[in-house]
Amino acid sequence: VKEGSATSASVRVRPSALGAARLLASVSSSSGAIVLNDAVERAVLVRPEGFEVRETKNLVMELSANTPLSAEQIELEVPSEAVNGSIRGSLSVTGDLLGPT
Repeated sequence: VKEGSATSASVRVRPSALGAARLLASVSSSSGAIVLNDAVERAVLVRPEGFEVRETKNLVMELSANTPLSAEQIELEVPSEAVNGSIRGSLSVTGDLLGPT
């Protein structure tokens, strides 16, 4: 690269895991006895390829004096083409919003 000018280079990067990562790029150049170095580091977020799919399952559990405890089993199907490490789940529980009947 000539003095006072700039250039660019493209490099393909293949992440090994999903989530936050640091990317460090460094370069060095020498001309005779002069050695120049430079580096830049950036935070990147590696997300799964494809598109997000959400599924909601609703369930009503009725408790009474005769049945104070209840148990339910919910089955969730994960597509075979799902990206490893990208599967998440959450559970939300809400009490009786209408009050006693």
